[in-house]
Amino acid sequence: MTQNYEQQAEKTKELVAKRSDIEQQILHLESVLKQHGVDVVEDLVDNQGFPRAELDHYAIRQARSEMARLGYDLRELNKQIESELHLLHDLRQRENVHSKGVDRITVSWAKVQSVASGSPGDEAGLQSGDLIQQFGTIDSQTQEPLKMIAQKIQEWQNVATKICFTRDRKPMVTMLTPKTWEGRGLIGVHLVPM
Repeated sequence: MTQNYEQQAEKTKELVAKRSDIEQQILHLESVLKQHGVDVVEDLVDNQGFPRAELDHYAIRQARSEMARLGYDLRELNKQIESELHLLHDLRQRENVHSKGVDRITVSWAKVQSVASGSPGDEAGLQSGDLIQQFGTIDSQTQEPLKMIAQKIQEWQNVATKICFTRDRKPMVTMLTPKTWEGRGLIGVHLVPM
């Protein structure tokens, strides 16, 4: 079935909403583990190899199992969203649609120096060498854009944020959701000015 731009945009929004729902479920499961005083990888046995008596092993294993399943679903959904965003971009170019939120500028102003494995930036598909053109509402016309990201990132915590960038001169778009994870910061991406 051939879709037009509006249909594709709606489909993409539904997928992003579904991703947000999965992320909320994962956050809830993390809080369940925290209530039991453990994390995702902490041993449930003592130093002699016996199950720790103070823990609800069933609830912890169930939460960990559900988190693993949801983590896989999230990774697959991110791949699907990326694919749908590419299709949306292609449709927009073909139909020459001028919608709200059109990028004002296509000048790269930051480069991805590194992306920590397992970070929100990694989940969004960013890679070392990507050239950032837009990060949420921040673009090359923003005064001190890197400093502005550092200030705004807290406001954008747990909010899907649009990132426009180029990779090997090919324009790309992804959604990055800043959030707490096992590493430093909320995105796990080191940006340097161009």
